[in-house]
Amino acid sequence: MRRTVILDADGTLYDLVGGLIRSIRNHFAYVIHREDVRNRNLLMMAPPDRPEIGEHILKCLKDPKFFYNLQPFPGVAEALLPLAEYGKLVVVTARDRSMVRATQLAMARDFPGVTISGVECRKGDNKASVIRLIPDARAAFEDDTEAALEYARKGLRTFLIGPPQAPYTTLPYGRMRNLHIAGSFPEAVEKFQATRIPGVGSGIAS
Repeated sequence: MRRTVILDADGTLYDLVGGLIRSIRNHFAYVIHREDVRNRNLLMMAPPDRPEIGEHILKCLKDPKFFYNLQPFPGVAEALLPLAEYGKLVVVTARDRSMVRATQLAMARDFPGVTISGVECRKGDNKASVIRLIPDARAAFEDDTEAALEYARKGLRTFLIGPPQAPYTTLPYGRMRNLHIAGSFPEAVEKFQATRIPGVGSGIAS
């Protein structure tokens, strides 16, 4: 039976924060350190006394060229290969729907030999709602805690990339057997391979 793996783009495959940091440095000669970016609201990267930086961030997030030029995290291209052998790969992202073509072109360039079967842009929507369109979905890789929790609650073997934000730390979902935490996408794929058990939501808790 053919299976589908759901992949997030920004923060999972692509370094969105790093791209914004570079763009801000190039345009304003203003340095933001990655370790200081702790809020998922990317506009919080802009200091209160530099509103032009906030405006620049908004412009970047609406620019297909910016997303096309983002760099994938190290090791992502190689880590995608075993997932492509396992099943069909579909990207579900919070990017604006106008970014579909740029996303497809960038992935074809960055991940040669890996077929991305579809790109679903769900800006402003519940990302996990896409499952009704992908009934054969079996696993999800996501850096947003709320989206990861939704995938896990719907029975997918879910891998949360990076340190979890609340609500993971404040709600009792940490005991979900099919929710795993990894520091990077390659590490998450290693966990996926190590804990792969047939069936939906049958992973071993990290």
